[in-house]
Amino acid sequence: MKILLLNPPFTRYGGVEGHGGKSAPLNLCYLLAYARRHLNDEMRILDCEGLELSFDDIRNELEKNTPDLLAITMPTPAYTQVLEVAKIAKDISKEILV
Repeated sequence: MKILLLNPPFTRYGGVEGHGGKSAPLNLCYLLAYARRHLNDEMRILDCEGLELSFDDIRNELEKNTPDLLAITMPTPAYTQVLEVAKIAKDISKEILV
């Protein structure tokens, strides 16, 4: 199974001041490190905030490397951006578990 852990873009899409930014998504790093010990699946992190990816960039990445499972971290202020990423994933394939 191909698993993608995604930190959504936030700051450039109307993020709340004082939230978001270029901090490493440590929650996803911890989860990935733990999961790699217990799963044999292909797993990776896509830090859309840190890489300053647009929604078009995310669509291109998901089309190029379509995961079976997309896990998106969701700080409350990024709710709208997370919904957009989930919609993009489902537009690409209804088979992607989000």
